[in-house]
Amino acid sequence: ARVFVDWLQVSQHHGEAAREVVGEIRIVFGEDGEPKRESAGSITVRGSHDTALQVRSHAGWVVVSGNPSRFCRADNLFGLDLDDCMEVVNTELARLDLPGFTRGVPLDLKDEDVKLGRMQAWTGAAFARLDVTTNYTTGSDFLARLAVRAYARMAKKRTRRHTFGDETAMWVTQRATVKAYRKGPDMAVHCKQSPWIEWATQQGIVRHELEARSKLLSDTGLRYWGNLTMSNLAELHHRHCAFLRRSDASLDPCAVEHVPSRTRLAYSAWLKGENVRELVPRSSFYRYRRELLDAANIDIAEQRDTAEVVPIVRTVELVPAVAPAGYWLRQAA
Repeated sequence: ARVFVDWLQVSQHHGEAAREVVGEIRIVFGEDGEPKRESAGSITVRGSHDTALQVRSHAGWVVVSGNPSRFCRADNLFGLDLDDCMEVVNTELARLDLPGFTRGVPLDLKDEDVKLGRMQAWTGAAFARLDVTTNYTTGSDFLARLAVRAYARMAKKRTRRHTFGDETAMWVTQRATVKAYRKGPDMAVHCKQSPWIEWATQQGIVRHELEARSKLLSDTGLRYWGNLTMSNLAELHHRHCAFLRRSDASLDPCAVEHVPSRTRLAYSAWLKGENVRELVPRSSFYRYRRELLDAANIDIAEQRDTAEVVPIVRTVELVPAVAPAGYWLRQAA
């Protein structure tokens, strides 16, 4: 499936080469009345189709955030790779008479950095956030709804899960957020001018999106543009969204056959809608929960609603989506 960038936040220090371009200046004063901290807001650079980028140049730092794939386009049903996104950003910076972002050069690692396992640093642009996404077609809006309902039952270790009807499911940590959602309804709200809303809905387009924040990018050595490629980002997306491409195993007893028998008994009780937490000792509960999360993304901490009747079981096939003929031509501003 084609992977593209859907949002970014990027910064680079240019020193005196960067003139001041700021919005509102906020100053925090201490109890003695002296200024303690100053922060500068961004200006909004507007494009066609109600699109915008946020730009700030202050104290030598140039910072940009927004969705270059969407900028001056009616939608972001399909988007751009990282280098094309940066070209869009640099074009707008040039219009503001600001220096553009560069790849830079790698900085030498000191022996202490190597011992501590620190990643290579670069002199150029650094990312604090990158949203990497891909589209799948399920074949119909009905099947897309079934897919999102299945996602809504999936648990993932050390994450907080949030669901919004049969439109969106997401899993949140401090390092990243993974989202799965129906793109048609999303476009109907955020891209009302797009001529492709009906197409996305009829095709049952489901998007898998990874919002990689600064900590994840730093820990994986993917913070700097100088050593970033779409291959790197696609691998990061694939790794974090892999669980979405697996079959929903919450109602499949075969999925937990290899866990200990007592854990399977806890699973059976959960299937019946019982509160497993009340049935077993606390230490056993957390052991069973960990084993079932590992085996089949089943979270027995969430009591199952047995009132929900599922009369049929269907397999929804996710097929990598391809932009329809004329998409890029007709969508350009």
